[in-house]
Amino acid sequence: MTLGSIGAVMLEATRREALAKMDGRISSALELGAASKGSAPKNAVNRGIAILDFILRIVAIVGTLGSAIAMGTTNQTLPFFTQFIRFRAKYTDLPSFTFFVVASSVVTVYLVLSLAVSIFNIVNSHAQGSRVLLIIFDTIMLGLLTAGASAAASIVYLAHKGNTKTNWFAICQQFNSFCERISGSLIGSFAGVLVLMKAGALELGNAFKGSTPQAGVNRGVSILDFILRIVALVGTLASAIAMGTTNETLPFFTQFIRFRAQYHDLPSFTFFVVANSVVSTYLVLSLALSILHIVKSGAQGTRVVLIFFDAGMLALLTAGASAAAAIVYLAHKGNAKANWFAICQQFNSFCERISGSLIGSFAAIVVLVLLVLLSAVALSRS
Repeated sequence: MTLGSIGAVMLEATRREALAKMDGRISSALELGAASKGSAPKNAVNRGIAILDFILRIVAIVGTLGSAIAMGTTNQTLPFFTQFIRFRAKYTDLPSFTFFVVASSVVTVYLVLSLAVSIFNIVNSHAQGSRVLLIIFDTIMLGLLTAGASAAASIVYLAHKGNTKTNWFAICQQFNSFCERISGSLIGSFAGVLVLMKAGALELGNAFKGSTPQAGVNRGVSILDFILRIVALVGTLASAIAMGTTNETLPFFTQFIRFRAQYHDLPSFTFFVVANSVVSTYLVLSLALSILHIVKSGAQGTRVVLIFFDAGMLALLTAGASAAAAIVYLAHKGNAKANWFAICQQFNSFCERISGSLIGSFAAIVVLVLLVLLSAVALSRS
């Protein structure tokens, strides 16, 4: 081979190497351009949802703050009174209303503080840790606000309707202005409950998009999730059965009147049984997804679905348990200001049964909160 041919071969090899490098740079540039095109719309969507979350938190603040102020400033004095007795109704006369004001105030303070995190999510649309924190605390505040609103709602209903079976009179016939004010104060609080659920759903939809799951990391969490669902199922089912089978007949009765107490004599207890039954059914169905997560520990979409429905069932169960607890407290203690007598002095066995039925329900509420936390932790580790 001559010197000229050797030079030609080396020149050709150099040319091919240069072309290969150029092709590689062009391919990298094309991939970078495609990636940037794909991430830009995603960032815009995340930022838009974060802005909507911020707006919803403002709406919730207005609702909960308005409710706390409306209930906390409610009182009415009747135009007739004697030298020694003045007929006056205040929200502090009923513990459920006091709890309502405290719960609404606490949630209002939380929502104000959460605005900073919401703004952070607008600026940093890829943030995941802050979204997980919002989901966790939103769930806890959702439970607290639902408990306060439901307990107050059960007493408001009783104040309007009374109950002939327990001889609890409808005090709204005398304190009409007072009852209108406390009824109106519930609207903002329940609106806050809905907004918290909606805000949580928005965070769930975008907190974990596009993350790559780590196989095997979440299997232990999934097994614990399955066990906790079994525990919650036992609690809600036992509560529904205990309340639904509760009745007591007094040993004394006349020819025409038989003194008997049953759970469906009070609407709050009926709602309690329905709520626990619905949550029990949901927990049975959710076991299938929990098993799926044990088998496929990297699953994300189904975990998001579980968090969403767990939060909904948490709100329902809290509403039922809190409404029933308010009536149970009234049955034990009565209320001299409202002239509502403590029926547990006569129906002791009935009251012991309904009080015990609350234990499983409130235990299940704690478990549902833990389930939401576990799912959030599992997703954040993906």
